[in-house]
Amino acid sequence: MPEGFNDAGQFLNAKDNSFSGLESTAEVRNFEFQGIPQDSLDKVKTALSIFPKGHRPQVGERIPHYQLATITAKDDELKREHDIGAVFIPGVDGTAANNAVTASALYKELGKGRDLGFTLSMSSSVSRDTLDDPYVHSIERKAAQQASVIVEYLKNHPVKELMLMGHSLGAQELVYVAPLLERLLQEHGMDTKIGGLILFNPGGQFDRSRLKFMTTDTSTVIHYDREIDEKFPTAEILQRIREQREEAERWGNSTEVDRLNRQMDEMTAKYADPQDLPENIKHEVQRINTELDQTDDPDTISTLMKRRHEILQPVIASLLVGADTREPMGKLRKSKMNRRIGRATALRKRPITKQNPAWIRDLDTYPTAVVLGDNDPYFPTSQVSEMFRKGDFPYPKAPVFDLATVGNGSHIGVAIEPQKYAGIAVDLYGKLQQEAVQPTPKSPTGQIIPNMQIHHY
Repeated sequence: MPEGFNDAGQFLNAKDNSFSGLESTAEVRNFEFQGIPQDSLDKVKTALSIFPKGHRPQVGERIPHYQLATITAKDDELKREHDIGAVFIPGVDGTAANNAVTASALYKELGKGRDLGFTLSMSSSVSRDTLDDPYVHSIERKAAQQASVIVEYLKNHPVKELMLMGHSLGAQELVYVAPLLERLLQEHGMDTKIGGLILFNPGGQFDRSRLKFMTTDTSTVIHYDREIDEKFPTAEILQRIREQREEAERWGNSTEVDRLNRQMDEMTAKYADPQDLPENIKHEVQRINTELDQTDDPDTISTLMKRRHEILQPVIASLLVGADTREPMGKLRKSKMNRRIGRATALRKRPITKQNPAWIRDLDTYPTAVVLGDNDPYFPTSQVSEMFRKGDFPYPKAPVFDLATVGNGSHIGVAIEPQKYAGIAVDLYGKLQQEAVQPTPKSPTGQIIPNMQIHHY
């Protein structure tokens, strides 16, 4: 067991179907962090000097009880160095255990042809893992604590290169974590290199009205309408893609036609053979799909769609639980969680609806990719894409910045389709590494031009 961590295996179902295929080669564990060692606190204080005055919080030995769900090679020796490892920080309400499925998916993808040491998912800073700890308001303090947890794990599982991946609030926090982590590693005499950041549906990328964010079509969010559309598409969605493809063909946009062809192939396969469903529910969904195809009556369509959603909403909810063994929270604890979510996302000084301040964006000197879903109501691709087209690059010091979009992607697609999104993350990470070694483009006056690529999945 890594030093400074306690076993928290009771929260993780290590026999979950998500880990199938890893039984003979990998070990799935869950740990709880016990606090920053006293001899590391001075190093944390020194690392915080990279932040401007006024943004250097006090960090004590006791911090929230972050958990880590880890995937490592079976019988791997402690402190044996590997080439690469990966850390995932989820969005609000994400526990380490329910995001272990993402760590597992990353392990399968990142381990192809690489000497992989580990993949892990952390607790979100706002989750039931940390709910009994005092709320941490400062994003800088959270980042210092999260970076410290990662460093303590790396002491026992060293790697030469680290891939960092975050989602939503976790992606916003990761921008603060990365430079602190790099400096902390130096303070500890560790030569781990941060290879790049992959930010899924991230907060803090552009300015958006708090009111619009907080009043985002909550009925569709609560009932997982967009998540159902992404994972279990209807014929109506297929028809929408066909119409978009026809329009792209009329305009002669071959790149868009190729993207829509790939999206059509994916959605057609999902429509014909829905995955991650018990057989009885799968047959019921297919029966409803057939009936929807055969009727034009609005009342019948409404009744069938209502029934379809009633069947599939619990499926999405179950996927979000992942490998976490705990029973759903009671009303009081859920109310406490919702208050923290509101404070963390929209009510604090730097909410996820505001672009991260320039000083922290200037500290991102790593290959960075932002991944957005076409069907994300919180961070719509249209607004971000328009900002980039105007030349407002969020990370001007990053050697490479890539923007990627996911066709029909919802806000929490990374949680409901972990293998697909892990594949996207690893593909993008590879692209960033290739682009980073290319010559940096410059204008005729010698000014560095941001090296930006756009990808569609």
